[in-house]
Amino acid sequence: MHCFGRTSLKNRCKNPAKFLVCKTHRLQAFILLLVTMPAIYGSYRTIYKDIRSYTGATLSQTSTIEPFPKDDQSFKILILPFDPLADCSTQENDMGKTIYRRLVELKEQDSLNISVRYDTNRFCPVGFEEGKSLGKELNADLVLWGEMYESCRTDSLEACLRYVLLKGENIPIEPRGKTGIRSVPSMTDISQGFLQRDIDYVVYWTLGSEAYAQGRYRTAVARFERVFNLSPDDPQILNWCGLSLHAAGNYTAAEPLYRRAMKIRETLLGNDHPDVAKTLNNLAALLFYQGNHNAAEPLYRRALKIDEVAYGKNHATVACGLSNLAQLLQDQGNYTGAEPLYRRALKIDEVAYGKNHPTVATALNNLAELLWVQGNYTRAEPLYRRALKIGEAQLGKDHPDVATFLNNLALLLDDRGKYTDAEPLYRRALKIREAKLGKDHPHTKLTRKNLALLLNEMASKQD
Repeated sequence: MHCFGRTSLKNRCKNPAKFLVCKTHRLQAFILLLVTMPAIYGSYRTIYKDIRSYTGATLSQTSTIEPFPKDDQSFKILILPFDPLADCSTQENDMGKTIYRRLVELKEQDSLNISVRYDTNRFCPVGFEEGKSLGKELNADLVLWGEMYESCRTDSLEACLRYVLLKGENIPIEPRGKTGIRSVPSMTDISQGFLQRDIDYVVYWTLGSEAYAQGRYRTAVARFERVFNLSPDDPQILNWCGLSLHAAGNYTAAEPLYRRAMKIRETLLGNDHPDVAKTLNNLAALLFYQGNHNAAEPLYRRALKIDEVAYGKNHATVACGLSNLAQLLQDQGNYTGAEPLYRRALKIDEVAYGKNHPTVATALNNLAELLWVQGNYTRAEPLYRRALKIGEAQLGKDHPDVATFLNNLALLLDDRGKYTDAEPLYRRALKIREAKLGKDHPHTKLTRKNLALLLNEMASKQD
């Protein structure tokens, strides 16, 4: 479920031409990286033949491998060897060669910011824990390797691709269990390209998630589209493609993806499943941003009801739903209905995440905006400043969410006549949005307009 921050396109300022642009927060929904593909069975000898014929010439290798530099800003992928014949004593049949070659191809084709290392000094990891340990030892973000069939499927004569994602703190992917480890079943009929498809699936989903978390929404769209092309009927992919397009400002393209994801989830899971609530929430937010409040409100309420039953009334997911519904009530002028929802959401988030988490910054921002539109500047300003401080510390000073906090604080100062204090905040917000969202994004246009109006006011005061 994506917890959306305050984004109002209606007039909330003393100057009727000014607009508030609030944040579209980093995703709080969690994705399940699990792709299911049809199985093609063959003997281990057939698998061995396919892998050997596909990989071709032996890659140059070393007996040891140096860790990735800790200051390496690329996405770091470690490949471990695997012999599908379960020999573990020779590199001749290593499936890792195929993984390595595919990653090199992808890096060149799409100019991916990835670093790839191939550790041939270790063979046949015992399982996920060893893969995770090796990844940490070598400063990797993602570890890929092959594993014997029996660990992958219920039938015989198959091998599969395994991975461990180690960059979970910065990428919004929910760990499975307590280990943060994932597995992806995959094909071993290399001659038909199924292994390459699974490699693409893992890599592009991971890179798309990272780009989204960093506020690089246009890049996220490109990465998730690659995943979508591999599995166009997966509701999780549809939902995430929709989220990326939504955040990038392409509302028209996002809506049919949300609706299709919701329809599939309702059919597969039932109308009251929490995954259905996630898509309901996202679709409602999109409709809300487009000004269709009548269509959005019942979706928000239905999603909130599902989540309260599924998670309990004090769960972080419920806080997200409360905040989103409060935004709608606020836009309808129902301030007395919105405020207790905002405060309840803030309280839940502070308990769930701690007081210095970006999600708490979103809640602070939203409550501050409600206080501000009611003219309560003295209570709103410290909340805005606290949200900005958290955002800069946790997300970085050039994140789109930080631009939202800057824009909103600038609006408050502008309304109070503190023009010289507001101007640099507007300029900083505009610079971030132009770089991260593009010059034609709705949020960028609104910040540009707010700055222009401020400059006009300043000029008129000097005349």
